Amino acid sequence: LFSNGRLPDGQNLALELLLTEESEQKPIIYQLFAKATDAKKKKNDVNLIIKNITENIIDDHFIFVDFENKIPIEFAGHSASKIVKKHKIPAIIIKPKNGIFAGEARSAGRFNLMDAFEYCKSSLIQFGGHAKAAGFTIEKENLEMFQAKFKAYLQTQKNILFENETIKIDAILDAEDIEYLDEYIQMEYNLLQPIGQGNVTPHFLIKNFLPKRDVNKIKINFRNTDIKHDHHYAVIVKWSGKSFNVVDYRKANYLL
Repeated sequence: LFSNGRLPDGQNLALELLLTEESEQKPIIYQLFAKATDAKKKKNDVNLIIKNITENIIDDHFIFVDFENKIPIEFAGHSASKIVKKHKIPAIIIKPKNGIFAGEARSAGRFNLMDAFEYCKSSLIQFGGHAKAAGFTIEKENLEMFQAKFKAYLQTQKNILFENETIKIDAILDAEDIEYLDEYIQMEYNLLQPIGQGNVTPHFLIKNFLPKRDVNKIKINFRNTDIKHDHHYAVIVKWSGKSFNVVDYRKANYLL
């Protein structure tokens, strides 16, 4: 709710709410809820657009120049992240902004965006960020040059891109032992904090998992999957804070 408090004129409804007497907060709360509802609808619309434009990805990267302004600029980073999460490839969303174009990029695996943009800098106005998330500005006439340079740089990074197709497994459990995952989370998981860049969330491979039989033994979130409840799977999961989210259940390439 508070994350939707920022306004175009620099004001912040969330801050205003915190500084307002409780008896006068109701109108601000209504505004915040309205903005949150609108943001949720926009996010759902964007997710549908992303699903449509990435339906037939065959390349080792994805660049979308949004000439028609289908994606609100505030969702450009979200869109790139969603593509990376699903397809495990670097993704860039480029949009018109103030007479030029702005790009939001997200990385997969060890692919370094800042190194890539350094290679492409002759076609960019400016760029900044870090290895996993970065952005840039660019003139319209340089868009094709940038895409060609970025693709050329990718060719020098094939070994790293191939790594993106693998999932590093931290532990393997048979479905008969999955109750120990809950015990691990309760007893030892917090010792690995903080989780982040350089210390990624542990991945667990559960073999012979049958949802119909085993789902009640452990909190696994099957949202956004087409897992059938009467089939056995090798399921890769990670802890999300409330439940185990499915990372993959079709991947043949994983590292121990």
